[in-house]
Amino acid sequence: MNMQATYFPNWSESQKAAELINSDQTSKCALILISDAHRNEKDQFQAFFDVIEKPFFGGFFPGLIADASRREQGFIVIPIDQDVYTSVVPFGITESEYDEMIDKMSERAGTEIQSVFYFVDAMGSGKPDSIAYLYNYFGIGVNYIGGGAGSLSFESFPCLFNQDGMYSNAALLGLTSLPLSIGVEHGWKPISEPMKVTKATGNMLEELEWKPAFEVYRELVEQHSGEKFTDDNFFDIAKSYPFGMVKIDSEMVIRDPIQIAGKHIHVVDEVPEGEYVSLMHGNMDSLLEGARAARDKSVEESAGKDQGRKPFRFSIDCISRSLFMGDEFDKELQIIAGDDTVFGALTIGEIANSGELFLEIYNKTAVVCNW
Repeated sequence: MNMQATYFPNWSESQKAAELINSDQTSKCALILISDAHRNEKDQFQAFFDVIEKPFFGGFFPGLIADASRREQGFIVIPIDQDVYTSVVPFGITESEYDEMIDKMSERAGTEIQSVFYFVDAMGSGKPDSIAYLYNYFGIGVNYIGGGAGSLSFESFPCLFNQDGMYSNAALLGLTSLPLSIGVEHGWKPISEPMKVTKATGNMLEELEWKPAFEVYRELVEQHSGEKFTDDNFFDIAKSYPFGMVKIDSEMVIRDPIQIAGKHIHVVDEVPEGEYVSLMHGNMDSLLEGARAARDKSVEESAGKDQGRKPFRFSIDCISRSLFMGDEFDKELQIIAGDDTVFGALTIGEIANSGELFLEIYNKTAVVCNW
């Protein structure tokens, strides 16, 4: 039987969704993705959670992907036909405490772990350590898929959940024997030479080449774009000009500037001091080509994995990528879907690897997954 995801446009259909989950004889658990537009309807979704009879996990996101279209409201139920063993891992714990938690989870799972779901509170403090601990534990032996949950208000709130409760400032970890096939691409191109990050604190980029970061950024962007920054247009211009961190394999990991603080630049995810970054830019053609490459990689990876059914296509795509592309974003989703369709979430940071490279948290990147 092929897996079928279902999109529900509003909470009036939550009872129908619960009945669907409970009556599905082929699924072991459910992944539930909820639009951030509903986060204040706590009593309603708690009532929904209370009547679900199977394990479930998921989060609140600033946008959803359903039937190859962007959705601003509602929620998605994705049945999964294999067990996913979930646990919440608080940010701020030590690596030994982290390892102990995963040891217990792996023992409970009692099966070969092929893939990891990893959703995080995008505004929580401690993401980089948490992701490093995860990779140190599993290495390249598994595939990873996930992203940052939360809101474009950039405020932390309980945005992650499973059958045991709701959580903030934490990661939601799911271990499974389900084989995932993943493609990751972005389509942004460097338009500057690499610049050394000479001062940074967490997500705050303070100096580039020993100069105030925003002064360097403003000069490069204004020269390339022909536009001028004012007191209220930073994000409108910056969404077209992310940073790219230069990696050993010459790939670029994108970092998304979201606001300025004096002469510093606040980015969505950490840019460590001592790294080298380039200014990046893209157009619709280059970004759509990136999405196509991500889809093709995931399809190629899944070709040798016989599921006994047609693969289900899932995507984690960046909310700021969709804001940059505007009405063209549905073209990206149609490319990702190909001859099928696609469901997923628009995230604040994308977490993925293909089982071959170091685990990264990306920005402004398309991640395509088949299972």
